[in-house]
Amino acid sequence: MKQSILTLLALTLFLPSTAMGQTTDFLTDKPKEVKLKKYGWHPMLKTSGTVSWSKSKDVVGQTDGSTWNLGYILTGQLIYLSKTGHEWKNDLGWQLNFVKTPLIDQFSKSLDNFEISSAYLYHFPKVKWMGPYGQLGMRTSMLDGYMLNASGADLNIRFLNAKGEEIRTATYAAQDSVDLTKPFSPTVLKESIGFFMKPFERPWAKPYIQLGGGAWEIYGRNGWTVADDAATTDALEVKALEDTIQMGVELNLVMTGTIKKDINYSLKANFMMPVYTNSETSLSGMDLLNMDFEFKAGYKLSKYFSLDYSFKAVKIPLVSDKWQIQNGLVLSFNIALIEPPKIAAKKIKMCPCAAVADPKSDARPVEVKPTEPPKDAAPKNDKNTPPAEVNPADPAKTPEPKPDEGVKPTEIKPEAPANP
Repeated sequence: MKQSILTLLALTLFLPSTAMGQTTDFLTDKPKEVKLKKYGWHPMLKTSGTVSWSKSKDVVGQTDGSTWNLGYILTGQLIYLSKTGHEWKNDLGWQLNFVKTPLIDQFSKSLDNFEISSAYLYHFPKVKWMGPYGQLGMRTSMLDGYMLNASGADLNIRFLNAKGEEIRTATYAAQDSVDLTKPFSPTVLKESIGFFMKPFERPWAKPYIQLGGGAWEIYGRNGWTVADDAATTDALEVKALEDTIQMGVELNLVMTGTIKKDINYSLKANFMMPVYTNSETSLSGMDLLNMDFEFKAGYKLSKYFSLDYSFKAVKIPLVSDKWQIQNGLVLSFNIALIEPPKIAAKKIKMCPCAAVADPKSDARPVEVKPTEPPKDAAPKNDKNTPPAEVNPADPAKTPEPKPDEGVKPTEIKPEAPANP
């Protein structure tokens, strides 16, 4: 009895009131979730900008003046997918940032990273999550690179060639800029071929793995990099960039995902172990390992604004034996210039259980009336045809049924009594 009362109470609380005592059905036209088109071309192009400004005056431990930070980000992608397993993926990315502080009279470039890549992948028919790939890529800087003398004194600089031998020296006054690189200096070209794997795809995690052979070509283009020697306190050393070629084994690891539609992230790791190089360097073994790490995370505040964090660490021993690290947290203004095509939304009908299971459902109760049986249409009278008169039958005039002449009556004889 107690169980029956509890069951009735649960039904009373959780079932809609219109379901009690009525023979009704619940239908709703709820739009199906919009999904990206699976096959064909998928273009995407987004741009975003960042601005920050602060000013201090008479603050203990800080220099009076204004600090500006201006940034620009361009992201593009063009993907082609075919039903036969062919995939062509192209990526474009450019990050640019300028900063101005009270110690520097002019804007100084703090970030300039341009990357472009194109990859062809073939998905095996029976094992679509893996197959062969071939990839080309380029990374460079689009604008001039320079170093500002932010100290209040003169700066002595020693220029060294790729072997570390001094070529010349120069002295720069305070707030002078030292030219280090020209546009597209240095430029790193990457080629690789091998096999890829996509173990699984979920909204929150999409892993991607590449393993194969690769080749890197580094073009210094008469550029310089800071290579300060701690033993020389009265001067700063800069070293010439060397044109080199490397070939070896390459491994790429990528993980991307979206959490609750507002948080997206990407994690990339690239390793290249040379087995051949034309550089006359004293490095060998694991000291030649090239490593590139990148992490990005963004929180979507609205359609146009997001809070983004980026971290990048690169070590290319033949360019610089030190880690090149860049990271920052910015508030970005985003505009989608080109968005990937989407499948048109479809309407589906939902049963009452969906509305009950999901209290936030948009399902609306609709009373469905039973279908009435079709009524026989009454015959239409023809105006030109008079109605037929039907008279009741006269029993006196009704003819008596005649016996069939072909059938003779059957004679029934009495049975003889049985002998005792």
